[in-house]
Amino acid sequence: MGYVTAKTTWPTAVQLDASVKELIDLFYTLADDKSSDAGPRLAAEVFTKDATMGSSAGTAQGTEAISHSRDNAWNIVASRHHTVLQVFVSDSAGRDLTLIGELTQVFNNGKELTAQFVAHLVVDAESHRAGKPRLSLMQVFADSAPFAAAAKA
Repeated sequence: MGYVTAKTTWPTAVQLDASVKELIDLFYTLADDKSSDAGPRLAAEVFTKDATMGSSAGTAQGTEAISHSRDNAWNIVASRHHTVLQVFVSDSAGRDLTLIGELTQVFNNGKELTAQFVAHLVVDAESHRAGKPRLSLMQVFADSAPFAAAAKA
C-alpha cells in the first residue's frame, strides 16, 4: 500500500480484497497529486462512467465532470496529504464502505490545517466481479469552515 493507507485499520468482520484497498489508496493519492492528469486518472482508474463524487466543493457526476473535478483544486492550496485512519464495512460483500480519514493542507498563504473527514464509498459490483473495482459513489463529509478560515490571507 501507499503512504495514504500505510497505517489504516481495515475491517476484520469482512476481509476486503487487496484490489479494493488499492483503489482507496489510489483515490487519495490522486487527490493529493498536483499534476494535470490527476482528474482524468480519477475518472478512468477510480470511478465508473456514471459515478457520483461529492464533497463540500460540490458534486461531480460522470466521467467528464469527475475528469475536471481537480481543475481548480490547487488555486489556494500548496499541498495536501490524506491519511485513511480506519475503514468500516456495512455489507457482507465488502462493497459498501465508510472510512475515517485525516487531511492536512498547506495553503498558499502559509497556513496549515489538519482535520478529520468521513467518506462513504460504494464499490461497483460488476467491476468488482471483473477484478478491476471502481467506485460508483464517493461522498465526503467534512466541516469546511476551518479550511475556509485558514485559506484567508
